[in-house]
Amino acid sequence: MAVVHIWLEALRTLRAGQTAEAECPFLDGPFLVRVHPASKAWRVECLNNRTPAQVELVQADELWNSLIKAGRVLVDECNRKAWRGREIVELGHLLSVLARERAV
Repeated sequence: MAVVHIWLEALRTLRAGQTAEAECPFLDGPFLVRVHPASKAWRVECLNNRTPAQVELVQADELWNSLIKAGRVLVDECNRKAWRGREIVELGHLLSVLARERAV
């Protein structure tokens, strides 16, 4: 839940052109995904201890839409099970804001 929220916020800033790169960390371990714009694609660097382990070009919209979908699935499933918590509420709110911004 928290990872999806952090990644959405980072990539939202990148999509808006407010930063030259987005850092998308994992909660545990020395792993990080760094994303840079590259024409209509994004250059995605998978890092282990800040050392590149793999680099790929991905379609920006595909990565963004996959992350949005994952967030919706998480929030919907938590709501279906009547689970409550700050992280669920925050991710749901962010998804609503993104929908209003037409970023989804």
